[in-house]
Amino acid sequence: MGRVVVTGIGIVSPIGTGRRAFWENALAGRSGVRDVTFADLEGLPARIGGRVEGFDPSEHLRGVKWKRLSRFVQFALAASFLAVEDAGLAPGSLAADRLGVFMGVSMSGMEMVEDMVSTWRERGPGEVKRYSATGSYPGAAAGNIAIELGLEGESLTFSTGCSSAATALGNAFRSLRAGEHDVILAGGAEACLTPSYLSVFGKAGILSKRNDDPAHASRPFDRDRDGYVLGEGGAVLVLETWSHAQKRGARTYAEVAGYGSTTDAYSMYAVEPEGRRADRAIAKAFRGTGADVSEVDYISAHGSSSVVSDRRETRVLRRTLGPDADRSCVSSIKSMIGHPLGACGGFQTAACALAMSSGAVHPTINYDHPDPECDLDYVPNEARESRPRAALSLSLGMGGVNAAIALKAV
Repeated sequence: MGRVVVTGIGIVSPIGTGRRAFWENALAGRSGVRDVTFADLEGLPARIGGRVEGFDPSEHLRGVKWKRLSRFVQFALAASFLAVEDAGLAPGSLAADRLGVFMGVSMSGMEMVEDMVSTWRERGPGEVKRYSATGSYPGAAAGNIAIELGLEGESLTFSTGCSSAATALGNAFRSLRAGEHDVILAGGAEACLTPSYLSVFGKAGILSKRNDDPAHASRPFDRDRDGYVLGEGGAVLVLETWSHAQKRGARTYAEVAGYGSTTDAYSMYAVEPEGRRADRAIAKAFRGTGADVSEVDYISAHGSSSVVSDRRETRVLRRTLGPDADRSCVSSIKSMIGHPLGACGGFQTAACALAMSSGAVHPTINYDHPDPECDLDYVPNEARESRPRAALSLSLGMGGVNAAIALKAV
């Protein structure tokens, strides 16, 4: 089976659009969490989020009828265009049926659905926009990417909660390794900062209520965390077979070496307390990679800032890595961008690849008071010079869908 490498990275995030801006701000430990001011959220327990500011679709989506697309699709398209440019790809010069797109989406285009419902109620069914359904359904991201870039291979959408993007990346890896494609754009996009989502997640009591201090609200693994912060954005990676990348002289960030997925089969709402199935997902990701999980230098953690989930993830990593857990550094990109639900695996895998290629790992910010039950090296508050040789991106999804991606330095 062939090798698979990362040759392009496209990012639209609360801390910057484009690979360079995203990584510079991540290493600087800048927070993108701020007040959500675009809607009336009076009375909601959480009114903050990792918001993408200054994103102008007319600038990033020239030639695209972007007004017909939900915000998450706009993010996905923009991130894909940036990833293709970063990879130095000219899709029209490649065999279209060898190019695919695999996207992870959890919540899809709720702001367009909200608008559709309010229009129907206030003005009648005849006033509903005819493109609302095609612009907001989960498959709209992959579909529009394929159309705009002329990708005639498989166009697939994966929805496994917070592990959606990781599931998309893992299945893209499998398809490339099996020789079914030469290149796949894979990742995820989400735009969940809407009144309805903030209401329902707030009602569930799982969001931080630090409305008076947004920048310090997302604090994974910190003793004083009080819940996670919703985020938004898009992260798309160009995955390519090693042979194809070599033929065209492509730059490579890292090698995707393995993928593992399991399901807790426990609850759609609560996390299985021990995380034994997450252990198995990690073991599966490293099976046959030529690297042992004990060799992992860096872990891009799920690190959601949930009291329960952060402790559980720490136990999982300690069990899996054994005595080597103390020498591995762990950081959470969610401390800066919030939790972009289905898109988070794209950001995390990008962080692994960028750490391997740049020689630095980003910090976990807002880590001020250690939680005794979270006792790993979380790279607190300042980036660290390090060039990982083996890395792990771990995503833990709603309903207990665990996804682990193993990466190796090229």
